[in-house]
Amino acid sequence: MRHNFLQQIPILYLLIFFISTMIYGQVQNDTTKIISTIKRMFDGMRLGNENLFLSSFDSSAVLMSIGSSLGKTIVHSDDYRSFGKAVGTPHAQVWDERISNVVVHIDGDLASVWTDYNFYLGDKLNHCGIDSFQLVRRDNGWKILVIVDTRRKEGCRE
Repeated sequence: MRHNFLQQIPILYLLIFFISTMIYGQVQNDTTKIISTIKRMFDGMRLGNENLFLSSFDSSAVLMSIGSSLGKTIVHSDDYRSFGKAVGTPHAQVWDERISNVVVHIDGDLASVWTDYNFYLGDKLNHCGIDSFQLVRRDNGWKILVIVDTRRKEGCRE
């Protein structure tokens, strides 16, 4: 009996290897799709293309910014459609938000993404901060539910 069990151990290792490889592949595939959703939004912003920008958002999405004034924390909310209109309205300089240090966490149909960013007006750095995204997997792909960002003018690194 013990001999049969020892013969099955290599099969068990192979089974565990294949299952973990499949799971890792799915997580990597989802990570790529999630980052692509966020990049599509920023591409729309850079191009001044309202439709491309809005295509990344869930219909119930919310935009929020955290700042401070007179030593107090301020939370500002904005409708993503209104911001999309601003993106699509011609402006003199390109709005270019560049993200780095992207960290993605996924649990089923929920994803959380944390990034550093620098925001440029044309080729001049305007401000920097952190973007925090919450995304949901829908039938038509990953969509942004919430963006919360911080903004500062000091301590930005190009």
